[in-house]
Amino acid sequence: MWKFCKISHALHEKLDQTGQLAQQETGHNGLAGSRHDASPIRRDAHSKTGSSEIHRTADFALTLRLRRVVNVLLVANVVRCVISRRKMPNLSDLKSELLQALVEKSVRRGSFTLASGAQSDLYVDAKLTTLDPRCALLVGKIGWELIKQTAAAKNLRVDAVGGLTMGADPIALSIGIAAQLDAPAQAPRIFNVRKEAKKHGLLKNIEGNFSAGDSVVVIDDVITTGGSTIQAIEKIVADGGTVAFAIVLVDRQEQNGRGNIEARGCPVVSIFDRQDVLAAGARNQPHPAAA
Repeated sequence: MWKFCKISHALHEKLDQTGQLAQQETGHNGLAGSRHDASPIRRDAHSKTGSSEIHRTADFALTLRLRRVVNVLLVANVVRCVISRRKMPNLSDLKSELLQALVEKSVRRGSFTLASGAQSDLYVDAKLTTLDPRCALLVGKIGWELIKQTAAAKNLRVDAVGGLTMGADPIALSIGIAAQLDAPAQAPRIFNVRKEAKKHGLLKNIEGNFSAGDSVVVIDDVITTGGSTIQAIEKIVADGGTVAFAIVLVDRQEQNGRGNIEARGCPVVSIFDRQDVLAAGARNQPHPAAA
């Protein structure tokens, strides 16, 4: 915006100089042309002068039109910038919108058996949210913003993003797409970690865009004990990667999940925790599946 204003100012100055010159020359030649002279030579000179005056008048009119075009472009650019800023929600707004969707689609209160076998009064079926197109856009924008902030604060490099299939898969891809739209040169590569190594082909533990030596952000949808996140960390390290930190959608704050992960040297950044989803009004409605 500032660069455009400077260019516009420079154009206006140039147009002013051109317009003033045209006016001066037109006025000067007009006075010369007003003198009556019957001499053929002078009439011929006067004819040429008149022709020049016409050209200069045309140049002056063109200058005025160019000035109007520059003004229109400047106003249009200002309007575009204002609209763009108004449409750009901050991280807090994005999180509020995603939290409401998460609570409505994925969170229930009741009595549930978790994947670990433990009992809980809180159930989170995160994939109902992360596999929803509208919510995926929110997850991607929020996750990418948190990655940028955390990496900058800790002075860490991030080459790739991924986690244990399948809870991490839609989140990682959403973050990758958001990063590509925001800053293509900085966008991380996306991968997923298999629960079991492939039995054929290259026998890989990790699928997608991962290479030994990568500094990665581990993704998970919900952490309770932290088991799936830890499993992903171990496989990433075994294949030559290093773990910068973890991004999780929901920290249930049960069974020391965050503590178990961070004991492996992996800081955890959660988008939401138990208190967030309860405060947002998780519904008392049983769900048949295990969390």
